[in-house]
Order: sequence, then C-alpha cells, then structure tokens
Amino acid sequence: MNPQNSFWISGENEQGEIVVTSGGRIFDWTGSTLAKQARTVFYGEDRGQPCTVTAGGARQISGMVLCGGGTWVRPDYRRQHLSRLIPRICKAYAVGRWPIDWNFAFLTRRHAEAGMPASYGHRHVSFSISYPGTPWNDLAVVYSSVEEVYDELTNFLSNELSAEASSQFVDGSIGAGDRADLEHMVTNTSSEGVFQGSSSLS
Repeated sequence: MNPQNSFWISGENEQGEIVVTSGGRIFDWTGSTLAKQARTVFYGEDRGQPCTVTAGGARQISGMVLCGGGTWVRPDYRRQHLSRLIPRICKAYAVGRWPIDWNFAFLTRRHAEAGMPASYGHRHVSFSISYPGTPWNDLAVVYSSVEEVYDELTNFLSNELSAEASSQFVDGSIGAGDRADLEHMVTNTSSEGVFQGSSSLS
C-alpha cells in the first residue's frame, strides 16, 4: 500500500482525539476480476492459498476497483450515525481521485443479512468468498458500480443528510452561536515528516 493506491481518513473531536477511522485500497484489475484476485486481496499475493469463490458478483467487479476497508468508531461515539457517514466520505474521496469502475467490501454473512450493506450505501450483495483455515469464511461481497455510487451519494446528500441537518436545527442541537463553517485544524498523529499523501524513496 502507498499513497498512489490507498488512503485513510480520520475524524477528530474538539480535543483533537481520533474517534473514527476508515480507509480504502485501489486495485487496477483491468482484464481481471475480483473472482480471480480474491487471494491477492486477502493474502497480499496469490500463491495458491485456500480460497473458494461462489459469489457471482465477484465476476462482475473489474477495472479500477475501490476495496473499502473496515471503519472503526470509538465506543463513546457509536450510535451517532458515523458508520453511515464515513463510508460515503471514503467513496466520495475515492471517486474524486481515481477513475473508479466498481466499489466493494467484504462483510460477514450475519452483518450482510442484518442490513448493513444498505447502511453503507451498497446496492448489491453476493455470497460468498471463503478463506479456509482462517476465521473468514462465507464472506459476503457487497458492491456498487461507479454510477450507483454517484446516485447513492446524490440521494444521501439531498435527502438523508439534509434531513438530519435540518432536524438538528429544529430540535436545538445546533445553537445560534455554533458555526458549521469552522476551520478544521488537524492534529498531527504521525511521526515527524510523515504525512498522508507523501512518500520518500530514500
């Protein structure tokens, strides 16, 4: 992973503490598919490791592909809809930076059947990809084409997000003295000289 094929984001509270993180990895699968690259995604390289792919959707996912990473929310910030917002920020960033064709992520069957794909903004669910000998068996592939990503982001911004913002003003959660346009000063969380998006060849 490097700044040319991956990214991460963090959300901080007013004290500069990281309370949510997420990230993504870009794969150039021109002429290939997730079904053929499933070992590389999981193991980092294909050496014939145990892997079973029965998900039909894995055969569709090809070209420039965004693989969504896990989103972490600090326990005291959970149940505040960050898990709905952050994956969409990741997708918006990725499609703005790379010529993405598809976006996918892995979910356990339990989470997939509990409705999480729609919560994350995915329209399709396909079963399954398994990695025998690991805890990751019967994983669902949740995925969207880039056109569906744009449609879903448009709907989220114009309907869900605007409705949530309006309700905050109505119920008084945001006071008259609060500003939504405050400049955000990022707290440095990396070692000196290390910045997201920079690399050194020395």
